[in-house]
Amino acid sequence: MCSKDELLTVVVLTYNQEQFIQQTLDGILNQETDFSFRILVCDDGSQDNTHYILKEYQEKYPAIDLILRDKNIGILPNFIDAISKCDKEFIAFCDGDDYWIDRGKLATQIDYLKAHRTTDILGTQASILFPDNKWKEPPQLEQVKSYSYEDLIASNMLLASTVVMRNKHVNLPKWLMKSSYGDWPLYLLSVENGQDIRVLNKVTTVYRKSIGVTKKTATSDIKFLKADLYIYENLMKNHLKHDWNAVIINQIFERNYLLMGNYNIHDYFFNSFKLFIPLFFNNLNQSGRIFKRYFKTIIKR
Repeated sequence: MCSKDELLTVVVLTYNQEQFIQQTLDGILNQETDFSFRILVCDDGSQDNTHYILKEYQEKYPAIDLILRDKNIGILPNFIDAISKCDKEFIAFCDGDDYWIDRGKLATQIDYLKAHRTTDILGTQASILFPDNKWKEPPQLEQVKSYSYEDLIASNMLLASTVVMRNKHVNLPKWLMKSSYGDWPLYLLSVENGQDIRVLNKVTTVYRKSIGVTKKTATSDIKFLKADLYIYENLMKNHLKHDWNAVIINQIFERNYLLMGNYNIHDYFFNSFKLFIPLFFNNLNQSGRIFKRYFKTIIKR
């Protein structure tokens, strides 16, 4: 249900998550705030009982806006469509298999963003829950850890389910449909003018490792590196200001450097050699490093 008084949209993407979705929604609905918010749930054609659970929650809680797709359209089209429907000042995320454990999560982050106008993206810490029910707690940070835009280009340090960000009403590009993930490109396109990215040293969220999209992409380091390269190349060609080209070019080199070695490790020797030649001759100042990784990963397979 939309209201002019609502301050933010909480985006929840689901697909075949009947085991987890109740815990996800309960963590959102239990938030203690002095503002109202909208919960936008986009289910991508689940084949299990996820959609029945979602309907029950929608009937009980009018803050939930529910989109049930007749068929699976894919992770990125579902993400892009959800973002296009966010019309509030702020956006928060909680994946359909993660959940919030801090009832003051949204209030804390919104208060911080209101008090710090130069901060556009604010994450928190998260505990990691593995499929074997083992836990990993996050490292201690400063009370508030600040990151630059250059840091964000180098890697996505934010767990999506912890993030609250200002809604910049970014029109997400068509090439993103073929990306492996959408949150990182959204951040990059939202804060390229140098706004702050910060992470609070506060555990608010449980992140389920090796569930859903993470499981699919994490099965191969090669896929991860190629996914990063796809994003970098499209950002540099189509979006980011030229000021960032040198930073992106450096990251493209680093990803290709790692990819070259990983191809060898996985016995894709021809692919590795095809990367080795241009890497070596186009980066003679790094030739020793490239040469060492290339042959070391062949020998130590």
